[in-house]
Amino acid sequence: MKILIIVAWMPYDKKPFHAVWIIDNLKALDSAGIDYDLLHIVIDDMDIHQNKSLEKIYDKKLEKNIYRITFSFSESIKEKIDRLNSFFNSKEFTRIVEGKDIIHSHNINPIAFSLVNNTNKQVVLTSHYTGLKSDMRFWRFKKYYKETIKKAILTTCVSEPYQKLMNSYNFDKRISVVHNAIDILKFKKIIKKEKRKYKLISIGTFSKRKGTDILIKAISLIVKKNNDIDFHITIIGGTDSNMLEYKNLVKKENLEDFVELKHYQTREWIENKLCEYDLFIVSSLVETFSVVTVEAMAAGLPILTTKCNGPESLINEKIGLVVKKNSIKSLYTGLMKIIPNIDMFDSDYIHNYAYNNYSIEKIGLEWKKIYEEI
Repeated sequence: MKILIIVAWMPYDKKPFHAVWIIDNLKALDSAGIDYDLLHIVIDDMDIHQNKSLEKIYDKKLEKNIYRITFSFSESIKEKIDRLNSFFNSKEFTRIVEGKDIIHSHNINPIAFSLVNNTNKQVVLTSHYTGLKSDMRFWRFKKYYKETIKKAILTTCVSEPYQKLMNSYNFDKRISVVHNAIDILKFKKIIKKEKRKYKLISIGTFSKRKGTDILIKAISLIVKKNNDIDFHITIIGGTDSNMLEYKNLVKKENLEDFVELKHYQTREWIENKLCEYDLFIVSSLVETFSVVTVEAMAAGLPILTTKCNGPESLINEKIGLVVKKNSIKSLYTGLMKIIPNIDMFDSDYIHNYAYNNYSIEKIGLEWKKIYEEI
């Protein structure tokens, strides 16, 4: 059995931090002995305004050759679909797909919409997309999704809340859940400390969608109302274009002694440094899974998360606390409840829970079973 995996998002030379979660999902296939080729269709890079033809390159992270083709960001959705139709009917794609039993696309719109209409192979879909709810406002996107899911042999998503959302749109087929895979054993585990300053951490692109502003304002309430709590928070995910905005907010709230803002960090940093913190915080308004939440669990950290369509389903009461999204007061209340009780959480239990539910070994075997049953 051989699979063709198609992705629209993955890290590459121009975007080294882009969708790094796909790497562990692919390693899960390796761990289960699944033979696959990878096709990366670059379709959403705003810096690219020129199409690039198909190329075969060596990917260092995956340690294998992959295929990549690039579409101009400036093209309309219709133009992209027309080009995708041409590509999926080309001799180049025919050569790539030859000998494959299944095509598995980790993107529905527009890649899979074109794919299912231009191949006679069995197609499996996986949706990770946080913008689904926004897309459903437009009749054309609704049509694309419905037709694509109807023609696929199986559609999966990455969490139970996201499954519930997808099923609410009546796509004719029920959506299954296969979680993202995480290389749990790469993460150094937390070491319990004596009475100390609590070190909090949050990781995610600085934005309204990630609730970065809400988190900073909730931290401000702690400082103003509870001077007896000794803590510091590191928030990671800044870019050159938005760092100044959030630094100004920290300054406005007089939080320079309590909040550190950092740009994106390397995978090695996250794997080795998460264990030095005491609590991981998700302040998002919308997610579909939240890989970094499970990575924090791999390091043994308890979790405080908003109920935002993903991470709340990844934990239980022995791992952390769920609060209302888009609410400074709720996030503040959650922080005040969990920080004094951080040492009540069992880091070994949290790590083991992450491994038993989200490891590359477990998820790899799930995909192997699915592919074989098809």
